[in-house]
Amino acid sequence: MKNRVYESNPEDKESLEILKAEIADFENLILMREIAEIISHEIRNPMTTVRGFLQMFIQKPSLAENKEYLKMMIEELDDVNSIISGFLAVNEGAERHIRLCDLNLIIKSIFPLIQAKANQEGKSVQIYLQDIPDILLSIEEIRHLILKMCRNSFEAMDSNGILVISTRQEEDKVVLVIQDEGKGIDPEILEKLGTPFLTNKEMGIGLNLSVCYRIAKRHEALIEVNSSQKGTVFIVRFKIP
Repeated sequence: MKNRVYESNPEDKESLEILKAEIADFENLILMREIAEIISHEIRNPMTTVRGFLQMFIQKPSLAENKEYLKMMIEELDDVNSIISGFLAVNEGAERHIRLCDLNLIIKSIFPLIQAKANQEGKSVQIYLQDIPDILLSIEEIRHLILKMCRNSFEAMDSNGILVISTRQEEDKVVLVIQDEGKGIDPEILEKLGTPFLTNKEMGIGLNLSVCYRIAKRHEALIEVNSSQKGTVFIVRFKIP
């Protein structure tokens, strides 16, 4: 496989600004989707338990005088569940255009944004792209995944750190690798990567990598993370159709 190294030289600033705006809009959509999914799993489960107990209490003769209150509580729970269902429906209604795509082209399209972020923080980024077959992707979601991982890597590195993005083929997989020179991830955090609201940042809400893991899952891709004091490597393996 031929190894290609690219350097960005964005000539069309207007197109770059449009791309920034599109990605920002999609990030908001992804965030809403992830919050909706988290609400669904983390709140609906205990709500179902509470509703079950309330239905059981309604049948008890000793609580007959409170039957109307219990019914009202069940109705309130059903209203909340209806709101959650509506929120989920809005997010599920957002189309995910999955089609055969060249992962390398996606990386090159957002490389100017990644490089601008690196320059702003006194860091640098390199990409090494091998010839790879097309795979089934949602361009918007994969852009989002790459940008989120790169931002996490930049935050982990000091000035002059180098971020390397590469692609290759391994048998029946296309592999995306994002490698930084940061201080590594704490072992306790590493074990729980992808968990919603997991963060070691004072002002963070811990959804960045959770979003990445969910996007990977929707693409039937696997994320592997290797980390040490010399840096962290994120490896995403996509199936070749």
